[in-house]
Amino acid sequence: MQYQPIEVRDRSPADDADIVELLNHRSIENPPIEVDTYSQAIVTHSTRLIAVSGGSIIAHAQSDPAWWTGEPNTFAVDVCVDRPARGHGAGTALYHALLERLTVPCRLSTWVERGDKPSIRFAERRGFIASGQVIEESRLDVADAQLADASDLRRRLRHEGIVIESLSNHDLTAPFLEALYRVWSDAEGTAPKEDMRRQVLEGPGLTLETIWVALEGEQPVGMAYLKRLSTHAAESDYTTVIGSHQGRGIARALKHESIRWAMSHKIEAIYTSSVLTNRRMLEINHRLGYRPVALKSEMSASLPAG
Repeated sequence: MQYQPIEVRDRSPADDADIVELLNHRSIENPPIEVDTYSQAIVTHSTRLIAVSGGSIIAHAQSDPAWWTGEPNTFAVDVCVDRPARGHGAGTALYHALLERLTVPCRLSTWVERGDKPSIRFAERRGFIASGQVIEESRLDVADAQLADASDLRRRLRHEGIVIESLSNHDLTAPFLEALYRVWSDAEGTAPKEDMRRQVLEGPGLTLETIWVALEGEQPVGMAYLKRLSTHAAESDYTTVIGSHQGRGIARALKHESIRWAMSHKIEAIYTSSVLTNRRMLEINHRLGYRPVALKSEMSASLPAG
């Protein structure tokens, strides 16, 4: 195919439908997103760029603050080029434009599917190296979820003093939110509390109804959320239990609640990802009926000042 000259420019809201179509065509196994989900995910210091050729969007690039790391000037980046348009310079042009928007020095992180040799080469040529972190992305067809022991597990935990409830049923007092932050940071990192609240409790696709907490008395000991991606798809993420309470089935019970909610709200598929070293979570996901769809490796690069 003969491509016309490539124009790189900032994304505008009028582009969002075409961008979402491009991103959703990347892989049939990727979680589908909708226009509202895409636009609401753009936050302060986010960058969205597109490459246009012949009046059509053929590539998209983005960078977002990697707030969950707790590290300043760390960005999650992604470049997506329509497969027929690969090899014509759109990805390179977008990446160079993206770098011009970033404050240096900074660290960049991206996830590349194992076996995607063109994407791996693209990243390596720009100084990215594998960090050693690998995640398994999985999909659950909600109709096939394995919940046979859900009621028994819930009763056992209740007998042990552990109750699972939605945050919509709980008063979000300052002491309670402080305790919830400690649960989250125990497993997920050192991000500031205001970032955790904005991204985990108030992020796009989230409501208090789809965030569950495991309580021992009034003390939170575990949490999980379900983020709506589209009308019929959602993402399960940030399922965590404090170390002293792990191995008792609490994480599985939290996931049970998210699946039951999905069933009653016409969600057909739930997506999740777990690092390969988290064998316990992988076993829980497989037991619930999740099937692996991809392995992705983190690649990172450091951009020096100047």
